[in-house]
Amino acid sequence: MNKLFYLILLSIFVISIQAKPIAFIQDQELLNRLIDLSAPNSIQSMEDLDENVAEIKSIFGDQDDLRGFVDPRGAFATIYQVTTSKGLASILETENGQGEFHDPAMVRCFAVEFGKLYLDNLHGHLTGGPVSKGWRSYYRMAADKDMHILQIMGAGANVHINIDLTAALQTCEASKDFKDDFMQAGKPLVEEIPTMAEDLKAIYGVDHKLTYALFNMYFVGAAGNVIFKLFGMEKGSSYAIFQTLRWLGFKNHKILTRLHDGKWYTIAPHAREALLRKRMDTLWGASNFVLNKWIHIAQNESIDRAEDQLDNIFKDVIKNIGRNFFKRGEQEGTSSLIDLDPTPDNRLIDLDNL
Repeated sequence: MNKLFYLILLSIFVISIQAKPIAFIQDQELLNRLIDLSAPNSIQSMEDLDENVAEIKSIFGDQDDLRGFVDPRGAFATIYQVTTSKGLASILETENGQGEFHDPAMVRCFAVEFGKLYLDNLHGHLTGGPVSKGWRSYYRMAADKDMHILQIMGAGANVHINIDLTAALQTCEASKDFKDDFMQAGKPLVEEIPTMAEDLKAIYGVDHKLTYALFNMYFVGAAGNVIFKLFGMEKGSSYAIFQTLRWLGFKNHKILTRLHDGKWYTIAPHAREALLRKRMDTLWGASNFVLNKWIHIAQNESIDRAEDQLDNIFKDVIKNIGRNFFKRGEQEGTSSLIDLDPTPDNRLIDLDNL
């Protein structure tokens, strides 16, 4: 009797501290809904984007408690939905005469095209279509049972900021005057850290302390200064990593715009574009390294230890960046800014059989 009592107590304790099990969705009806929500023709406005991303987050995160498990591929959508909702609210405030954007129409264009790149790659992943190198890496990490949810989430944030961001600016043909609005759009996201942390806790059971510490480093802290050193740039930044990467993304957009303008003095534009893309890929890889290393130390040792080791993590990146910069990538070429991989991902991966 006592043994049974203790077993019951133990089971209650385990249930209380564990999140739902993690697995890939196999239900074809749910998969079809995700395919519809991520289809290229499903987004016509920022309002559409906000609604679709919210439903994608809900399906992956089993927020209606229909399955009893969560899908790790929704790690990025969990925080991205918060940012799209905040972005839409900021745009509407400006359109009602109360916001801070000078060109809300361009902010809308950028936000929609930016979001479409996430959705396009999700759609490709689910249908066996084209998926960019960065997003292919994200979905591979999501299929790895040893990956922490924050590592998966960070991989999505890194490819979206380091690669997709510049592509969206190119699609909208944003002028250099858009920079102020563009940088302003990133500032209010710091206010949403509590919401993102709470959602990660509720859906994936991620420890609040770990999430807050990571977001403080990524969204708030001044570690962005070090990123400029990665490429020997003299300009410093008081930004966090998040805003620094966005600043560099806008700069890359301006460089590409000049290279594509066709003027006679644009020397070797294809070679210069290829080099720029290589730099973008390298920075994307460096960002992944920093986040993965930081999370690994914080999870296995302590958050304080991870914070103390941040400088050393950056030094490791800088030490290896020269060699990695000249490595041949998985695919190279200058045909498009986002290099699509025609090899389909398996959308029916069973995590238990990996």
